[in-house]
Amino acid sequence: MRSRYHCAIKSALARENPQIRNGLSLTPRSDILHIKSVNSHGCGLVIFLFVTQISLSACVSTPKSGKFEKPLSRLQVARAIIAKPKTQALDMEGKNLSDLNLTHMDFQGAKMNHVYLKGSNLENANMKGAQLQGAVLSGTDLTKVNLSGANLRDADLRNTELNGTLLDGADLNGADLSGATLKQVSFHNANVFATQFVNTNIDETDFSGAVLRGVSFEKSTINNSRFIRSDLSETNFSYATLRKVEFEQAQVTRSHFKKTAFLRCNLQNTNFHQSIFNESSLQNANFQGATLDDVNFTEANMSQSNLDQVSAIRANFTWAILENATITNANMSHGIFTNSSLRQTDLSGTNFSFANLNKADLYRANADRTDFTETNLADTNLDGTQLQNAKNLELSRGIKGK
Repeated sequence: MRSRYHCAIKSALARENPQIRNGLSLTPRSDILHIKSVNSHGCGLVIFLFVTQISLSACVSTPKSGKFEKPLSRLQVARAIIAKPKTQALDMEGKNLSDLNLTHMDFQGAKMNHVYLKGSNLENANMKGAQLQGAVLSGTDLTKVNLSGANLRDADLRNTELNGTLLDGADLNGADLSGATLKQVSFHNANVFATQFVNTNIDETDFSGAVLRGVSFEKSTINNSRFIRSDLSETNFSYATLRKVEFEQAQVTRSHFKKTAFLRCNLQNTNFHQSIFNESSLQNANFQGATLDDVNFTEANMSQSNLDQVSAIRANFTWAILENATITNANMSHGIFTNSSLRQTDLSGTNFSFANLNKADLYRANADRTDFTETNLADTNLDGTQLQNAKNLELSRGIKGK
């Protein structure tokens, strides 16, 4: 460092006063440089310059980030952790900790707002309760990191590796995890409001009880994960693939599932009020007891799905495929089933009053105790449909020869 300081000081003084280029000597004394020179008249000149005030731009290159100071070393970080008083939180706010090996480091409760950790390895680090608002953690390895209760608002977590990471009770409001890989991550009761999970791979992850309002999972792949009793209002799952995902008792109102693939998902007792499932694949989905009022299922494939005891008042099933599905003891009143296929579907005990089944296909469907009060059955295919015990069929509209 001394040579750098010498270089910077010599260059600066030479530019300011060409007459004192010769005879310059530098004597370091603690944090002060004692500089002596002799001018052309033989008079002694003593100049005191504080190192912290000297620009080293002449000898030290600008950090690659261009936004942060020169990165600290692992040793410097370790010394800072050891030196801090036990009663005080470690202060690393705005520091450049990029591309470092910080495994097993203790950052519990640390002040790390706007810290730059891009590309660092934080495996097994303790960051419980840490303040990381606006922090840059893109490309970091967060395997088995404890981030429970941490403040990660507006943090950049793109392309991170989260394996066994603990985020229970954490605040990720506005954070971006696009392109990240998550496996066995826990978000129990976390605040994940308006967070981005675009094009993210999520496996065996638990979001139970979390607030995920306004979150985007667009184009993501989610396997064997849980959203039980979570708040997913106004979320976006469009073009995502969900395999064996549990949404039981979650609030998923006004959400978007355009062209989303659901493979053996559990959607029991979930509230999907006013959500959109246009062109989605919902084969074998379990909607038992779910609230589907005002939901749009246009062109959705719901074959062999379970809609037992659902409430789907005013729901739109235009061109939907519901073949071999179970729609028993459900409320489908005022629903739209134009051109939908309900072939060999069990409709027993379901209320279709005031529904529109114009041009629907009910071939060999079971309509035992099904209520058709004021139902539009114009051009509906009823070949082989079991109508012996149907209710109020005489009050339906559109059946030829009735």
